[in-house]
Amino acid sequence: SSTTNIGASVELNLPKKQAVLAIGYQGTHVNGPDRHALAFIQEHASDMAGPLFGHIREKLGLAYRVGATQFLGHDCGLFTFYLATSPEQLDLARTELLKEIAKIAGEGIPVDTFERVRATVLSGAAIQQQSMSSNARHAALDLLFGHPADSYRLLPQIYEALTPEEVCAVARRVFAAQPTVSMIRGEQG
Repeated sequence: SSTTNIGASVELNLPKKQAVLAIGYQGTHVNGPDRHALAFIQEHASDMAGPLFGHIREKLGLAYRVGATQFLGHDCGLFTFYLATSPEQLDLARTELLKEIAKIAGEGIPVDTFERVRATVLSGAAIQQQSMSSNARHAALDLLFGHPADSYRLLPQIYEALTPEEVCAVARRVFAAQPTVSMIRGEQG
């Protein structure tokens, strides 16, 4: 049996040279109305020009790798912020990552950045639609989840219609919840 540990904090000490941190929130499902806004947030948070990379990696030098990812499940999903750092910097990196998540939760994607994020998401969708195997996979998944087989072709229209205010509202709602935090400390030098 499995249990949900929303808001739990799990910490492991392993004989590793790196420390790893994941901060997870309950995301949305494959039919969830928030999935498109969360795709924008994922792109914003994972971009090398985004807030996590710019602040945590470049400005503070606290992470080897930093970003965000989401998993769209059948009934629910997961949105995770993650980073890899040295064991000595893990606590400070966690504090800074939580601050950046709070900014995203409070402000969403800044308006001056929003169109760049939209362009990146749209170009990613366009590239996927150029591949026959990707189109077949999207059509199969659309049918599996009860959508018309060509629903994926509507993504550009959906992405064009999203507003900064809509994305901010989703960020506020999703990231207002208590996250589940997983840390692997590694060996301190």
